[in-house]
Parts: sequence; C-alpha cells; structure tokens
Amino acid sequence: DTPGRVWQSSAGEGTRRLPQLPLAQPDVRPFISVPPASATHSYREFLFERDDSIWGVTYSAGIFRIARPGDLYDGGRPVEETFTAKDGLSSDRALAILEDREGSIWAGTSAGLDRFTPANVRPATEVPPYSRFGYIVMAARDGTVYAADSDNLYAISPHGTTTRLLDGLNNPQALCEDAAGAIWFATSDAFFRGVGQRFERIPTDKRRNFLDCVATRDGRLWLTRTRGGITRYENGTWTESLPDGPDGPLKVTTLVAYRGGLLAHVRSQGLVYMQLPKTQVLWRADDIPGGEITALQPVAGDVLVATVGGMARLRDGKVTQLKRDAPWLQGVVGIADDRHGYT
Repeated sequence: DTPGRVWQSSAGEGTRRLPQLPLAQPDVRPFISVPPASATHSYREFLFERDDSIWGVTYSAGIFRIARPGDLYDGGRPVEETFTAKDGLSSDRALAILEDREGSIWAGTSAGLDRFTPANVRPATEVPPYSRFGYIVMAARDGTVYAADSDNLYAISPHGTTTRLLDGLNNPQALCEDAAGAIWFATSDAFFRGVGQRFERIPTDKRRNFLDCVATRDGRLWLTRTRGGITRYENGTWTESLPDGPDGPLKVTTLVAYRGGLLAHVRSQGLVYMQLPKTQVLWRADDIPGGEITALQPVAGDVLVATVGGMARLRDGKVTQLKRDAPWLQGVVGIADDRHGYT
C-alpha cells in the first residue's frame, strides 16, 4: 500500500496485512472479504486503488473491494463489497484487474471486460434518514431533484443545496413535472402546483389517493389512483377517464406519456397503450415475466420496461425481451436517464 506495508490474499485466510519486521506479531488477524469456502474461491490478483482501497479478483466469486482496509488495525470498521454476475459483472470468474489514469477500475473476466467508474455521490443530509411512508423522488429538467418524505417536500439544487418547500404534509404520493416546468405534487388529502420554490394548493372535488402522475404535451395531467382507474385534471376540472373493467376499476400502477397517448401497466391486462377512451393491449399480463411491471422509461423513442422477471423494450408497438440470462436485469424497480444519455 502507499505507506509501504505488505498485504497478501489467500483462499484459506482471506486478505491480511503482514506484520512489519523487526516487530513482527504473529497474531495479526486477517480481513476476509469473500468467504474462502473452497478452492474455487481462491484469490488470483489484487491491487491498491489510489485511495488505498483494495480491489481483488477471484476464481468463481467475482471481484471484491475493501475500502479503508487499514481501519481493521486501527480500531475502525472497513467497508467491504463484492460484485458478481448478479450485480452486472460479465462473469463470476475474474482473471485480471487494473486502475487507469482517470481512476476507473477495469476487471477482465472469462466473459468480457468490465469498468467501474468513480461515483460522485453527495448525501442530502437535510432530508431526514427515516420516513414512515418511504420517499418519492423526481428529477426535473433543470437538474433540480424534488424529494418528499412522509411530512415534507424538498428541492435539492444541482449544486447540492437543499430547501424545504412544504411541511406538515400527510403521506405524499405522486410527483411529476409538466411541459412548462411546473411541478405537480399530490398527498393523501391535498394537491399542489409549484413554480420555482412557490407552491399553491389546487382544490379537489373529493379526497383522492394517487399512485403516479404524468403530464402530456396538451397540458393535461393524468393520475393513477390507489383504488383503480385514472383521473384527468384539465383547466381546473377533475374527470374520471378510464372505463371500469368487468370487476370494477382497473388497477393501474405505472404510467408514462407515449406517442400522443399514455402507456400504462394495468394489472389485469398487462402493458396497455391508451388514447382514452380507446385502449390497446401491447403485452398481455400472462406473458409478463413475474406478472408485474415495476418501471417504464421512455428512451430515444422506445420505452424500456422493467418487470419482476427481467427487462424488455417497446419499439414501434412491439415488445422484445432483453437478454434473459443476465442476473442484473432481474428485479429492476427504477430506471432513469442522465444528461449524458446514460440509462
């Protein structure tokens, strides 16, 4: 490592720092990052990143990283991580590893070459770390991130400044942005429209509970309801827009704008394209892996569809499942695009 100490990894004893002569101590304990259950877990190669984190490759358990390994010998708690095929690594059989001049880590496996890039993560410490109803988050086009916990709505600027916009709320439920840049925000007993940091309360004709919302280019706002159906808000008027099914209101969980209409997951029907009151089933519920669509994301004219059992792409009205044997495509619950075009 940087201070000149020597470390070693082995299948039987994990990763450890060797005692320093002449004051060698035989009882320096090892740091085990991957359980050495068998010879197939043997370590093949490891390196020190520029921040002195340890990266290593194994024969059948992917790669591992130990952040601040020296803390083990200074009373601290090092952070250990492993990355396998389930996390997106091309193969669990890793063969080589290196760090380039930009700080990216490259791992060569039996199935390909993988790159790990440094993440610029800044925690929003002003947002409480606990919320009894969870959180909802939305990124606006100007780079502002809006986040709501059980009681408050916050705006986090691209520079990391957090401002509380609303407080005393009751169970925030839906958050979206319209074509003009206005923010629409629903709780279990109120509805708001915001421009910048100023929000006004919008009257509702009755108590409504929403799951999701989306604004279309024609200025209409569409919201899915927890008890089923879709509500349209336009020019101060609320309209129930989705006809009931044979067993009552249709349960719509996920909704996006798509080609002049709406694309939705209707639990009893599947992936449905809507130009209400007309609807068209594009992917039947019985054919959806796991039976549940968890996220929809428009990308360059297509729509990426996340399901419990994998990912699919909607293109020109046809659904095609993506690589079915990739573990990292299983159980995706959220999809987003950044300003550089990465998904």
